[in-house]
Amino acid sequence: MRDAHLLDRYFKAPDPAAAEEALEALVRDRAEPVILKVVRAKLAFRRDVSEADCEDVCSEAVVSLLVSLMSALDQSRESGGDPIGDFEAFVAVIASRACSDHIRRKYPVFHRLRNRLRYVLRTVPNLAIWQGRGGTWLCGWSRWKSRDAPAPLDEIAAGAALRPNQDPAEALDSLFKFAKGPVMFDVAVRMVAQRAGVVDEVPREVSSLPLADPAPLPDSGPDQRDWLKRLWSQILQLPPKQRTALLLNLRDEGGACATTVFLTTGVAGLADLAAALALPVDEFAALWRAMPLEDLRVAERMGITRQQVINLRKCARERLSRRMFPRNPRQAVINRAGEGHKE
Repeated sequence: MRDAHLLDRYFKAPDPAAAEEALEALVRDRAEPVILKVVRAKLAFRRDVSEADCEDVCSEAVVSLLVSLMSALDQSRESGGDPIGDFEAFVAVIASRACSDHIRRKYPVFHRLRNRLRYVLRTVPNLAIWQGRGGTWLCGWSRWKSRDAPAPLDEIAAGAALRPNQDPAEALDSLFKFAKGPVMFDVAVRMVAQRAGVVDEVPREVSSLPLADPAPLPDSGPDQRDWLKRLWSQILQLPPKQRTALLLNLRDEGGACATTVFLTTGVAGLADLAAALALPVDEFAALWRAMPLEDLRVAERMGITRQQVINLRKCARERLSRRMFPRNPRQAVINRAGEGHKE
């Protein structure tokens, strides 16, 4: 298999340069198509999910994959084996988690309903949820668990079979009576949500300081990349404490880690980000999973108070604003990175 060949090249690379080359090919040729397929399949049903949202989720998944592969490389060197069996399934799980994180941040009410329905399917007698062909999650009556594909379903007609604000278990039972076979779990959640009138309020954007020039630029164009290079250069010139307070809490408008953009655009690698925080790469890779950190956690790491963290980050943003926008010192510097949540 081509996946196995590329993984083998990565895990057995004789030097860091060869490992980086193999990693780039593995992510570009094998991982990114899987991530894109999973993300579009899971987010396409949301009318208010834009192509930009999908691209952001894909970027988050790529970053998570890179961190995981770096960790897997260390495991491989220690054990001498291949810690990843099915690479495509491994990537699909990471992409699915990125989608779940996006849905949880952007659609909290929908996410709570999704969790409630999953609980009902796992606890109510005669109902079940299981994985079918290709890892797709199916749900239905327990006696259908041997089936690995969803039944054909007219969603409009099936939706009409549900009553508004019906008890979740009763709604699922009504849906399965109509479908006469397994239903994709995501489809079931969507239909129950529609009949329950679940509508999420779009979270307000955090007031912020981005990672993109205010002028309209292509998301991945050379102009924006050049701008990000200048921004990264200015971040490196910040006093160490300001830089740490800024980077550990850097958020996009959805509350996710905004330092992702430096990695996904190639402006800075994991080693560069680790060096900017004066951390070993392996320690930063572990910390990355929890970023952005809340102010209290940043304060604990730095041995200062939460208010001092806030003040340091404010000074960092103001300095970046003066350097990046000299004609308008009040202009926000990092369009997608907030000040952190108020407590």
